Amino acid sequence: VAEQRKAERADRGGVNIDLPETEIEVEWHDGQPRVRCRAVEQESPSHDVVGELMVLTNRLMADFCDDHDIPVIYREQEPPEGELIDEEVESQPEGLPRTFSILYKMKPSSMTLEPNYHFGLGLPRYAQTTSPIRRYGDLVCQRQIKAFLADDPLPYDHDEMLQILATVEETAREASRTQSETQRYWILEYLRQRKDDGPMEATIIHHKNDDGTLASIWLDDIAFKCNGRFRTSVPPGETAEVVVDRADPRQDELSIKQA
Repeated sequence: VAEQRKAERADRGGVNIDLPETEIEVEWHDGQPRVRCRAVEQESPSHDVVGELMVLTNRLMADFCDDHDIPVIYREQEPPEGELIDEEVESQPEGLPRTFSILYKMKPSSMTLEPNYHFGLGLPRYAQTTSPIRRYGDLVCQRQIKAFLADDPLPYDHDEMLQILATVEETAREASRTQSETQRYWILEYLRQRKDDGPMEATIIHHKNDDGTLASIWLDDIAFKCNGRFRTSVPPGETAEVVVDRADPRQDELSIKQA
């Protein structure tokens, strides 16, 4: 069922991108942190089952709320300018360079009270309802649906939902920013601790200057994107050994160079 749903979304233009994620463990010894990082693959049968049935549930809830004029928070994503897979994308090597080239073209998703198209998911309507213990908007949506099914007055009218939307959007942005900064801090601390442990393998994503001596890279072992300096140009898609030149999490400074 999950494979069928994923294929149907792809046929409608949905974009399925499964990059590895960074798993971070921090242990404290005598007041000092000891950090471990590793890349964890997200693409697996179990991941697809959970993810696709979650998407299906949220799509059905969005349809239900739209059909019955129940005010809830929807998520939308506009399509990119022009074709997503154009000549520029196809000119990139397969793998990380092409994946990031696609990601750069996609517009960010946003929240709305209108049931609009979600490009990345390939769905005409989408409402997040499946995580009420960690997202307030999901809890609000479930309250609305439960009240409707019980023939009770809806807890929130349209104007109240507008106020909730403004609060949820700002809180979500702040939570995302905090999560990203926290993750980056501990990754930089991990790189600082392993500075003298020898080279790491990195995949070149794209060059950031004409001679290719500055590049956006992907540290394969920890699924982390950063910049690296090279003595000679390494083509995008190729791998190279790099070392930590400097890592200071408190100053948010990182310097990676070719081994």
